This record gives sequence, C-alpha cells and structure tokens, in this order.
Amino acid sequence: MAGVWVFAENMELTLELLGIGRTLATEMGTTLTAFLMGDREQAKDYISHGANEVLFIPPLQEGQSLDACIPVIAGEATKADPDILLFAATLRGRDLAARIAAKLDTGFCSGCVALRFDKASKSFEAERLAYGGAAVQKVAFTRRPAMASIPPRTFEPAKEESGREGQVRDLPAAPP
Repeated sequence: MAGVWVFAENMELTLELLGIGRTLATEMGTTLTAFLMGDREQAKDYISHGANEVLFIPPLQEGQSLDACIPVIAGEATKADPDILLFAATLRGRDLAARIAAKLDTGFCSGCVALRFDKASKSFEAERLAYGGAAVQKVAFTRRPAMASIPPRTFEPAKEESGREGQVRDLPAAPP
C-alpha cells in the first residue's frame, strides 16, 4: 500500500484532511502524504500535524491556474500508486480532483461526510448526503486509487504533535 494522500488549498482545510488522513493511514498501517504549494516553510506544520511526507509543488507562474498542477499530481500518483487521495470539497478542489481522477482512470466521490477502510477487503467505503441531506448514500470504491472530496468542517483538524519528523520532497514545477 502506498498510503493516504491529501491536497487542500489552505492550512485550515489541510489540517482537517490530515486529521481524517492520519486516522485512515493508522488503520491501514501506512503513511500519510500531503501536497503543498506556495510557502515551503509550511511543510514543518504539515509534518507536525501528522504527515509523514510533504510533496512540495513550486509556486505557479503568474497567470497559471491551479489546473496546471494536474499533470504533476497525476504523474506522481501514477508512479507511487497511493491507496486514496483526499481533496477539500471547494469549487477548485472538486474540479481538480475530478480532472485528476480522469487522468488516473479512477472514480471520484464528492462531498463525503464519512470514510471507512475495510481491512478484510482492503477497500474504502464513503457516505455522502443525497437529496439535500434527506438521505445518506453509501459508496464503495472499486478501483485504485480511491478519490474523495471532503466538505469543510466535516472532520476534526489534526492535532499538533511536537517532535514529529518527516521528509519534504520537491516535485517538478507545473508546465507552463
């Protein structure tokens, strides 16, 4: 298993994804990886909040959209074969996740309010609200990597653990 990966656009959302990501990674006996764009110094915060590894994407060039990162993230996922990728369910996060899922030829479940790892089948199950919250839809992921977006304030943010160590790895810049 190659682990749990999280991608969010800001620190607050990343801490929430690191919280559920750490829970899943612990249940699976694997690692937690976070993507970081912009300020490389934030990598220390991600590690102290549960990430084993931080993949740093250099800042985008002026005028580039977040979509420019799709080949970088999809390429890394193709090489490393993560078990699940978690995205913040923002407009940009959902769009980015859907495009990456298409590149990886896998499914994507948006708006997940619960995630579980089934140790027996080594698969993921998610729950999402349907019909305006009147029903709960259960989703079973049948392909790897599983991909899901998590609405803000769904899970508790990861707690800081002093003394945690991890590694930071630089990814190539997004193509122009």
